[in-house]
Amino acid sequence: MNRNFRAAGARGLSIPGGLSSNTSDNGDFLDADDSGDTSEETSHTENIPLSGVSAHLGSYQTKEYRRLLDIIDEVRKYDIDHVLQIPQIVVCGNTSAGKSSVLEAVSHIKFPRGDNVCTRYVTEICLRTSDTIFINVTISPKSSRPQRGQDDLMAFRETAGTLEELPRLMDSAERKMGLPRHAPGKATFTEDCLRIEVHGPDQPRLTLIDVPGLVQTGEQNLRETITGMTEKYINNPRSIILAVLGAHDEPVNQSIFRMARDADPHGVRTFGIITKPDKPDPGSGSQRNWIKIAQNKGEGFIFKKGWHVLLNRSEDEVKRNTSSEERDLKEKVFFERPDNLWNEVPPENWGAENLKGHLVRLLVDLLRRESSSLKRDIEDRLTPYHEKLDRLAASLRSKEEADHLFRKKCRDMRNLTLLAVEGKLNDGYFELPDNVDTLADDARYLRARIEGEEDQFHQKVKIEGRTFLYTWNPDDSPSAEEMNQFLERVAKVLKHTRGHEAEDIYDPQRLDLLFHKLSRDWQKIGERLIAQAHAHCKTFLDKLMVDVLSPDLPHIARRLYGKVVAKLLDERKQHALIELAELEKDRTRPAKTRNDAFAEKIQQEYAKKLHSMMTKALRKAESPLINIPAQITELLDLDNSNKRRLAQAADLLARLHIFYDIAANVFVDNVVVQVVERHLLRNFDEIFDEILDLERADPKKWDALLFDPDSEERKAEMKELQAEADNLQKCLDAVEDIA
Repeated sequence: MNRNFRAAGARGLSIPGGLSSNTSDNGDFLDADDSGDTSEETSHTENIPLSGVSAHLGSYQTKEYRRLLDIIDEVRKYDIDHVLQIPQIVVCGNTSAGKSSVLEAVSHIKFPRGDNVCTRYVTEICLRTSDTIFINVTISPKSSRPQRGQDDLMAFRETAGTLEELPRLMDSAERKMGLPRHAPGKATFTEDCLRIEVHGPDQPRLTLIDVPGLVQTGEQNLRETITGMTEKYINNPRSIILAVLGAHDEPVNQSIFRMARDADPHGVRTFGIITKPDKPDPGSGSQRNWIKIAQNKGEGFIFKKGWHVLLNRSEDEVKRNTSSEERDLKEKVFFERPDNLWNEVPPENWGAENLKGHLVRLLVDLLRRESSSLKRDIEDRLTPYHEKLDRLAASLRSKEEADHLFRKKCRDMRNLTLLAVEGKLNDGYFELPDNVDTLADDARYLRARIEGEEDQFHQKVKIEGRTFLYTWNPDDSPSAEEMNQFLERVAKVLKHTRGHEAEDIYDPQRLDLLFHKLSRDWQKIGERLIAQAHAHCKTFLDKLMVDVLSPDLPHIARRLYGKVVAKLLDERKQHALIELAELEKDRTRPAKTRNDAFAEKIQQEYAKKLHSMMTKALRKAESPLINIPAQITELLDLDNSNKRRLAQAADLLARLHIFYDIAANVFVDNVVVQVVERHLLRNFDEIFDEILDLERADPKKWDALLFDPDSEERKAEMKELQAEADNLQKCLDAVEDIA
């Protein structure tokens, strides 16, 4: 539905576009739906020209508008960190575009010019209607300043009773911000915001944000700083971009036009202001182009909120300090001259008085449209503050409270640890993650991690544990050449380590020499298993303590591992290494086994070998019957000393392989059961009993564990967060009545 406005007693104000103004007697907005119009509600300010709006400016200064503006002022007052996107009108443009003239036309305040005044910080200009004239100047400090500096700037407040004193007040404020006005060659900028509040009977109720003028030349850092400040404000989706362009230059040459289009691609939030209309030569193409733009008909320059034209004071008039009345009269004469093409621009789209009406109208619509979403924005921003404050408050406990809660948490962690060791995952703590691809690295599933390491350990002993003589993978079959080379190496061992035994007999203890050499890396592989299992235990406890303790006892969660748990885990690891060292001693003793499989496999290997030899001999025999021992010796080639030597090597090698496989399985089982399970995982949950026993065994360490050295720091953090939350809450309270 369309909404229209009028002042109390101003009945039937004519507004071109087919709208009549209707208000209640108290000046509030009334819906223009008496005729039963139920069409979709549309913006009442878009593309509606205002005729004679300046004469009836009060018709827009209604009670509701004043209330909304007061609410936004209150929000801006408490938005110290500038985190909210406040509905506002942002005045921006190049330094030569005449922004100061626009502000002067609206407020009748002659802002200081020259020496880069008003260009090194953002200025919030608050115009308020009152019976008397006075000015208040305050500073809203940037949040990155130290708190003492912020407090110092926020305490700054200077007042004057005449508009002419504004330069003095601004000079004082700039010095306070560290920006002396008269500092040639210095171009220091600040994120502090200067707030100028102007009261007077002729002032519209209006707030404008003036950002530093954009520069085309100068140092790159300077240009980037100003551009960044401007973008920060015009990128706010709740802002109206008051883009000021001077007619003395082509619009495409003025960077504010490009920036406005980037921030507002569809031209919905931008209201264009054309200054210096007297600069283009009369009748020139440039003048006609600017007039077309002012009529909102210029291709590529069409804004939904349209354009407005202002005539600046000349340099001579500035020097002579001509009055606002003289300025307004000259402007009226300029646009109404019959021979001036600018008179083609509709009257409501030029002049200072009409601009006030446009701006008030735009701000009315903006506040009514955006206030509700601003309320939701504040609520959304408050939620994380409350959550963090709750967490901090929960962490600030007395020693007695911390003691009681910590004991309970230790019992909980013990139960979870026992379940993790046993692989019984029937507690909610072990709930599957949404992404099952992360399961392989999930420290909660301790038993699965340990089982995986033990499986790899078994394979490493089987594959990597054979360090001597081998040139191929034990699971693969060697070639005939590789086997011959292998037998030669074993034969050399037998030859060069022989004792008193006869030439064709080898000492069975040579099996010990070869086995000890072949299995020498077992301890190293076992140590790697211990290290991996210890690491899994550590990461499990790390995560468990973070998950269980951090929400309520973060200071204990941070220090518990380093001060207590690490030592307890290291003790378990050392016991495991000692046990492994005992197994290593067993490995280096004479090879011994009571496993029936050893004898059985030896017999199988001997029978297999004998069958092979006899088969070869039978193939050589001329007769199937062999009865003479000499024939057997000859056919089996038993009188060949080299073959006898290799046969001994083959026999020893067969025994070595069989014993290795049996011993390796025993070693793997012993390391898994007697080392890892016994010392790292057996009674692993009792580590929390040992923690709780500290109160008796080491009271000082127990007290140090419960003591929170960061409590004062967290109290300070809470105080800071609470102040920020309080400010946001005040902002929320201010907008609470908005429907």
